[in-house]
Amino acid sequence: MRSENKESANPPTPEEYHASFTASATHIEEVRAIHAKVMRNTGLVAETHLSQIAPSRIIEWLADELNGVSDANGIRLPLMGLAPDDVDISVSTDNGISSLKLSLGDHIERVVPLPIGVSSVSTEWSDGNLEIKFLSDSS
Repeated sequence: MRSENKESANPPTPEEYHASFTASATHIEEVRAIHAKVMRNTGLVAETHLSQIAPSRIIEWLADELNGVSDANGIRLPLMGLAPDDVDISVSTDNGISSLKLSLGDHIERVVPLPIGVSSVSTEWSDGNLEIKFLSDSS
């Protein structure tokens, strides 16, 4: 009997298994997108950890939900059907975390954490768009 000396291949690492699964599981990104949409539509963000470490992401969701845009300096929201009197904006601080409360008409209200270092906002109406500018603590 002849003995063959075969080298056994190293089994994949857990990281390689995970990377392979993630690359072939396109449904995961769809689930993430649907989850984000549900969270935006309900105005709730269950992931308090996310809200603490990435408040800008929640602001992006708010802007996206209302067909607006956001950047590091603030948010621009198209509110063509509302008058300035229909909009209420306030900033509150709880345990050192500033939050923006946005009330639109009688039915839409959102509260989102402001980026770190932002303690207040300024607002301006321009051609039916509401511009909310973030003001830093040093302003």
